[in-house]
Amino acid sequence: MTKKKRNIIIAVVALGIISCAIPTKKEEVPNDTTAITVEADHSFLLDYELKTGDVKNGTGDAVIGEYAYIVIPTEKLDDITGEDIKEFADKNVAGSSYNWVSIMTESGEGITFSGSIASVATRGMLDESGALTESKGTWISGENGYTYKDN
Repeated sequence: MTKKKRNIIIAVVALGIISCAIPTKKEEVPNDTTAITVEADHSFLLDYELKTGDVKNGTGDAVIGEYAYIVIPTEKLDDITGEDIKEFADKNVAGSSYNWVSIMTESGEGITFSGSIASVATRGMLDESGALTESKGTWISGENGYTYKDN
């Protein structure tokens, strides 16, 4: 056998080995291109980062506690449901040691859980730290979830 024939045989064998290693079966791709809409499995309030701040004494020279808050767009405040309040309270308020936990908006209106009591939240005007300055209504936890009542 000549050197040229031997090299050709080696090349053919090598190509055969390589082609065996490459998968030839094509995966079937569904031809249905309809988008699947996945609904969130949690309240939109949980999509916002919970931030914290220091509560200072009256003279402002000593930290006496901590508050927590999220900031949402003003137009989303009216979209909040009793289920949203429950999920937010369960995750961020219940069992916490914050002085208060607030859902704040750019307009200054929001919802506050004073004393981090998860069963009651007050909607109204808030100061820059999320503390309640004027009450407009109350979210109260009951047997059937949270319900809202205007003042």
